[in-house]
Amino acid sequence: MSKILWTVGRGAMVGAVFGAVMAGIYLADGPESPAGPGPGAMFLAPTLLGAALLLLGRLPRWSLVALTGPNAALALSMDLILASVPISALASVPISAEGQMGGIFVLAGTIGYGAATWAVSTTAGWMTRIAVAAAFMVVVALAFGPGSPWWD
Repeated sequence: MSKILWTVGRGAMVGAVFGAVMAGIYLADGPESPAGPGPGAMFLAPTLLGAALLLLGRLPRWSLVALTGPNAALALSMDLILASVPISALASVPISAEGQMGGIFVLAGTIGYGAATWAVSTTAGWMTRIAVAAAFMVVVALAFGPGSPWWD
């Protein structure tokens, strides 16, 4: 197997751990709590854990992945949540949808960190970086741009 596949695979595994920690925090505190999980607990803790795992995994350019991976995962999770759960139902997610929400965080983390690892890897060419950066910008625009449900 080529070096890039091993590198992206390790980045994706870190993303899966990132998503699993986010899902655990959400399931432990989110659905039943009226305030919901705080943004610090929901984003900062898994981000620091992901950075530590990237460093321990000896990924090339781990610091760039540690900066871009969580942002890509967050934007992807917002898009996937909006695609699967209507915005009016986000205030009180039914108990049956908790597992689905956890799976969304794991999937978004895996894809976000894998794409970030691929984009900043030493073997990726400029066309790869441009394609991943453009895809990331589209995802962010869909998640947070004008016309998204967050603007209502």
